[in-house]
Amino acid sequence: LDITLKSLERMLTLASQNPGLGFWKITTKEEHDFVGWVGLFPLENTNEIELGYRLHKKFWGQEIAKEACSAVLNILPDEKKIFKCVAVT
Repeated sequence: LDITLKSLERMLTLASQNPGLGFWKITTKEEHDFVGWVGLFPLENTNEIELGYRLHKKFWGQEIAKEACSAVLNILPDEKKIFKCVAVT
């Protein structure tokens, strides 16, 4: 749990220092139930931007992550448009 909190704190700090990046919650279209989150933030010690997401397990396999990631990439301001996106596991 401590590692997770430190990782989240690091991502939030990096995102807050880079306008146009950050986290967005994902909800169902019908009931607006919380599904998870999607985020864009600078990958530490690189010039790359990381795209990350977490979904509640009951929403896996429904292409929600694909839709959320696509939406986030499409709302980036022009100066933040990226051609390469990375993910770290």
